[in-house]
Amino acid sequence: MKFRSKEELDSFLSTLKFIGEGCQGLCFLDKKTNQVYKIYSEYYYDLEDAGYTDSDIMEFGQISNSTFIWPNGVIWVDDIVVGYTHSYVNAKNFCEFKDPFKVNLDNLSYAVYKANEDIKLLTDNGVKIYDLMYNLMYDGKRIKVIDTADFWKGVPTYLENVEYFNNEIKMFLVDCYFNNIVLNDERLYKLYKGNTSALTFLREFRLYLEKIKKQEIKYLGQARDLANVDFSEHQYEREIIKGVRKTINGGNGYGI
Repeated sequence: MKFRSKEELDSFLSTLKFIGEGCQGLCFLDKKTNQVYKIYSEYYYDLEDAGYTDSDIMEFGQISNSTFIWPNGVIWVDDIVVGYTHSYVNAKNFCEFKDPFKVNLDNLSYAVYKANEDIKLLTDNGVKIYDLMYNLMYDGKRIKVIDTADFWKGVPTYLENVEYFNNEIKMFLVDCYFNNIVLNDERLYKLYKGNTSALTFLREFRLYLEKIKKQEIKYLGQARDLANVDFSEHQYEREIIKGVRKTINGGNGYGI
């Protein structure tokens, strides 16, 4: 999409819904088309070129997958790339969940498995994944990844590409709530802190809770009495404050 001036761009954006601002830019939603328009901060505030080309933004769009949301269009003002468009994801950012108690662990396990398959696919195609933490969206059934325009071509390993994904899922499940459980079991602690996959950790963590509770655990809320809700040395940011790191938009969170 091309605009002749900043004024013309601003006029268009005024017809859209502002849904969030992060360190890279601002996002606006066109409710009629379900398209998100992301405008780089450098241009929006200072009329500066953010340094992207259309090929930078659209480089990996041909890799078909069900997890990573690729840009589907470039936004120009004159001859400057000022942003891009992508499909809206009607889901919550993981960090929007106040706690992990109501998440269906069967569904989450399947979602993690499918996301892992797509991480392997990107790795096989020589895509280096960047800035995954706090860009994972979850609708209760599938995981989606937004902010993919800064991925680059390289020779990554699968373990490099999946590291931050594993870390976020593990911290989402444990941090501030089940640290005591993990710290008290040497094997579980090694799985949590090591390079173990999130899927393996989730399975073993669940089995450990079931052993303690002597019942099937489908939701972590069934083990709420084991949680250490007063644990203060947290690493994972839940309900991120607007303007601090990511902006979260109401019930349909949008980390950018």
